[in-house]
Amino acid sequence: MMNPSPPPEKRRWPRRLLVVTLLLAIIAAAGWRITFPDPQTASVAGLRRWLVLRDLSQQSDETVLALVDRLQVLLLSEDSTGSIAEATDAQLKRLGANIDILSHAWFLARARYYQTLDRTQGLNYLSEQIDAVLAWGELDDQIQTQLRIANKEPPAASTLRLLDQIDSWVQKEPDNQRKQLENARADAVLVWLATSDLEEYEMSVRRAVVERITVELELGSGDAADRLPLTDAHRAQLLDSAWLLMEAWFQNRADEFVELPFEERAKFMEDQLDKVASWQLEKILATEPGSGLPNGELLTVVTQLLALIPEWIERAPADQQQRLQHLADELRHSLAGYLLRSLPSLLEGNLDP
Repeated sequence: MMNPSPPPEKRRWPRRLLVVTLLLAIIAAAGWRITFPDPQTASVAGLRRWLVLRDLSQQSDETVLALVDRLQVLLLSEDSTGSIAEATDAQLKRLGANIDILSHAWFLARARYYQTLDRTQGLNYLSEQIDAVLAWGELDDQIQTQLRIANKEPPAASTLRLLDQIDSWVQKEPDNQRKQLENARADAVLVWLATSDLEEYEMSVRRAVVERITVELELGSGDAADRLPLTDAHRAQLLDSAWLLMEAWFQNRADEFVELPFEERAKFMEDQLDKVASWQLEKILATEPGSGLPNGELLTVVTQLLALIPEWIERAPADQQQRLQHLADELRHSLAGYLLRSLPSLLEGNLDP
């Protein structure tokens, strides 16, 4: 049985930051004969030379994949050490472009390998890749931060740029491969939710993440819960993660709700309930494989949501509590009419064998 992974910022941030800093270090001009070591065994310094002096778009697929594997090993290494220095603007731009190339190759290689595995092997493989996904995202964030500094742009919070890139890469693949890549992406998200304690993440992170996950759910990613052989421990953690993200989702919607004219608020609430109904949460929140939620998934989810809202409001920052209360009041006001209009479909779902 698998234990949930502790939050990445408490485990690997110092050494990953050190590796990233080393990759940003300037190459000494005097007395250093520039060589390009075997990518499979390169040290941090050797890998740095590959990343800031070579255009990886001109390298073979074999070389790029070797660099992907070596960089991942170094990012996850326990004993990466070295000195800290600065990179030139030109080296930063080259580094950023090359990391984009490596990130693309990394995603496609890992996703395609995952497709060759059976369900149990796939679950174990994705669990092992969680740290790697976080490491690549942190690396990209750090490089983008350095580029903003070099361009004299103001600092910015993480924009989950890597997830934007993954979406773009999937959409550019041929039609006959896109669905499998979308499934691999959805499965990876579900495994992350089933093995990570999201309570350790700041609310700002959860609020950004939940917007990505709801997009996945609208694309039918709830099916991932049927594809993966989740254990009881996985499902318990997934249930906790789902409600923590629902709290973040509720805060995001409250911000939107209070900005709307009064006459548009009822329609907004109805649209949100339609989205929740389309997410197949009965699969994600099920405590047993294939069990679903009793009494109609929408009704059950909303009932649990209403029970949790007072707690969410109480622990929210004081300046957000009123807007959360406004959304909660509208939800209660609109719910009865919405459920009555949805009753035929709810009953149809309950009568299915």
